[in-house]
Amino acid sequence: MSNSDSPDPVGDGEYVVDQGECMASVAYENGFLLETLWNHPGNAQLKSGRKDPNVLLPGDRVHIPEKRIREESCATDNNHQFVVKGATEILRIVLLDSDGKPRGSLPYILKVKEGRTKSGCTNKNGLVEAPIPPNAREGELIINSGGAEEHYELDLGAIDPPSTVTGVQARLNNLGFSCGDVDGALGPLTAGAIRKFQESQNLPVTGKMDDNTCDALFSQHGF
Repeated sequence: MSNSDSPDPVGDGEYVVDQGECMASVAYENGFLLETLWNHPGNAQLKSGRKDPNVLLPGDRVHIPEKRIREESCATDNNHQFVVKGATEILRIVLLDSDGKPRGSLPYILKVKEGRTKSGCTNKNGLVEAPIPPNAREGELIINSGGAEEHYELDLGAIDPPSTVTGVQARLNNLGFSCGDVDGALGPLTAGAIRKFQESQNLPVTGKMDDNTCDALFSQHGF
């Protein structure tokens, strides 16, 4: 595989990224906005190596600056309201049938372990979309199809960068191109899934992750 971001941990901060974490979750749990940490000079090496704040590798290192006290001038003896900016991420899931066609107008219930629940129907493109906490790790999607319930366990955030074999395998599996276990081994099953994906994208069918295949996989998966 050839991609611009490193398959090895990058960054030189004091915070070590764990599996399933991204810059948004690290920022949220340390009381910062994503942009504040991502654009901080102390994280320039990490930003250059990863390119996308949504995709970090376990072992990456993030610099966490000291918090600054913000002061606001206001008149005394009056009531004042201050709005604290919140932070959410958007979860998007597209449901397709075995022929690759969208599963539209299906009632669903989305549960996130951190306590948020949303219900609705998939749109015409089979899309489920909902805001979730940046540090959400687990969830469940329940689909009602013809009176029968389908349950899907969601392992949120647990995906490696697309420059790694495990990152490629996870994305291919999510898109329906089965690689089997996400084990980091670039074996015949993974190579076959890559070939099928390349064929679906009208790319040269080589079974290898070249730059064009990486770009297409990243684009189709959404991150």
